[in-house]
Amino acid sequence: MSREESTFRCACQIRAIAHDSISSASLFLLVSVVAGTALLLLQPSRLTSLVGTCSCGFSTAVAAAIGALLWLYVLRRLAEGYRLPPSLWPKDERSALFRCVESCLALLGMQLLRRDVHMQQSPKHMKGKVCAVTGCNSGIGKEIALQLASWGARVAVLCRNEEEGKSLARQIHLQHQKERQEEGDPGQCGSACEEGGCVARFIKADLCSLQSLREAAAEVTDFCNSGNASAENSSADNSKGLDVLVHNAGVLMARELRVEKTGVETMFYTHVIGPYYLTRLLQRSLQMAGGRVIFVSSLAQHSAAPTFHPLNAICRDKEYTAAAAAVVASAAAPASADDGTDPAPWTEETYNGRVAYACSKLAETCLAAALQRDFISNSSSSSKRDPSVPLVLSVHPGVVDTKLPRHLSRQSFLWPLFLSCVRHSLFKTAYQGAATPLLLAAAPRDTLKPGGYYAEGEEGIADSRATSLALQDATLAICEALTGM
Repeated sequence: MSREESTFRCACQIRAIAHDSISSASLFLLVSVVAGTALLLLQPSRLTSLVGTCSCGFSTAVAAAIGALLWLYVLRRLAEGYRLPPSLWPKDERSALFRCVESCLALLGMQLLRRDVHMQQSPKHMKGKVCAVTGCNSGIGKEIALQLASWGARVAVLCRNEEEGKSLARQIHLQHQKERQEEGDPGQCGSACEEGGCVARFIKADLCSLQSLREAAAEVTDFCNSGNASAENSSADNSKGLDVLVHNAGVLMARELRVEKTGVETMFYTHVIGPYYLTRLLQRSLQMAGGRVIFVSSLAQHSAAPTFHPLNAICRDKEYTAAAAAVVASAAAPASADDGTDPAPWTEETYNGRVAYACSKLAETCLAAALQRDFISNSSSSSKRDPSVPLVLSVHPGVVDTKLPRHLSRQSFLWPLFLSCVRHSLFKTAYQGAATPLLLAAAPRDTLKPGGYYAEGEEGIADSRATSLALQDATLAICEALTGM
C-alpha cells in the first residue's frame, strides 16, 4: 500500500474512533442527566442523601468512578455496533426498550468538523475513472458526486429532478474548468462539451421505472465510451468501463402503503428492485473496468421486523403475489415456520412505514452480499480477489441531515419541530455522510471485503439476518423474477 493510500485510510479510521468516542460520551452524559433529573423530580430527598454519601469518603468516590467507567464501557459497546453476545438476542428479537436505546444511539451520531472528514491527500488513481451516482441532486449523493469530480473522475449524475441534476452537472463542469485554469491549462471544454458531458452528464433515471432505467443504463454506457477523447489522462480501458456505481437514491417512511404498478411497495422498489436492475444492465461495463457497486444502506436495518421476508413487499392483488411467490420458490428455499419469517404481503392494516423502511434497508444489505456471491460464482476464476469481478459493498453513512425525511413532515407537526431542535447538533452534514461511501469508492481493492458492510470508515456490523444465505437468495430471486434478469 502506498503512502498516499495509507494516509487516506488512516484518516478515516481515526475519524471513526473519534466519532464512536463522542457518541458514547454524549450518550453517557445524556442518560446520566435524564436519570438525575428524574430522581430529582421524583425523590429529591433521596438524591440529596445520595450526593452527600458519595462525597463523604474517598472509597465511595472511587467506587462511583469505577461504576461510571463501567457504564460508559457498556454504552461504548452498544455504540460500536451492538457487540453483545448473540445468545442474549436470539434471532434479533430485542425488547422495545432496546429498540428505544438503539434509536437514541442513532440520533447521537455527533458530527465532527468538516476538515476531519476531508482526506489529507486526494487519491490520484481516481483521475479519469468513470463513476455513476443515483439520487445525487441533493444530500449525500451530491457531495459524493462533487468529491469524485474533484478527484478527477468523470461523473454520471442520475436522478429524477432534471433541473437540479443539470445544475449539478454544470457545477462540476465549471469546477473542472476552474481547476484547469489554475493548473495553467489554456484549453476550454466549451458549451458543447458541457452539454455532452466530458466530465459530468445528467441522466434522467427513475428507479421505480424499468423503462427509465434501461434508457439511463444506455446513456451511462455511452458516457463511459465517450470518455477516451475528452477525459484527460484516462486510459482506453477505463473509458470503456464503469469504475464506480453508487446506489444512493432513497425515500423514507411514507405513512400510507404506496404500491408501484408492478405490485411492489415503493420503498422496497426504490432501494432494492431498481438498484438491482440498474446493476444488471451495467454489469458488463462494471466487469470491463473491474468496478465497484456501493449500496448506501442504513443502520435502520436493525429495526426490521423479526418476521421480515422480502415477499412482504409484493402486495398488489393475490394473483400477482401468488405468481411471484411461485417464481421465488423455484429459485430459493421457500419460507418456513422454522426460520421465523412470515412471507404474507403487507396490507393497509399491517403496514408500518418506519418498519418498511428498515426492512428495505435490510433487504438492500442482503442484495449486496447476494450479488457479490453471484458475480464470483459466474466468473471464470471464481476467486474473490479476481480484479475483473465487480466489488459489491454496502455502507451506513451515519445519521445525516438531508431531504430524505421530507415526507415525515406531513405526518405530524412535531417532526419538523424535533428536527429543527436536533439536526444541527446531532446529525452529520451531507458532506460528512459522504465520507465512508467515498472511502469505499477510492480505497485499495485488497483492503476491502467483497460483499462487506461498512460504517464510519471501517467494517461495520450488519443485522444478523443480513448474513442469512436463505434471505440473500430469496431477495436475489425476487429481484430476478420482477425484472426478468
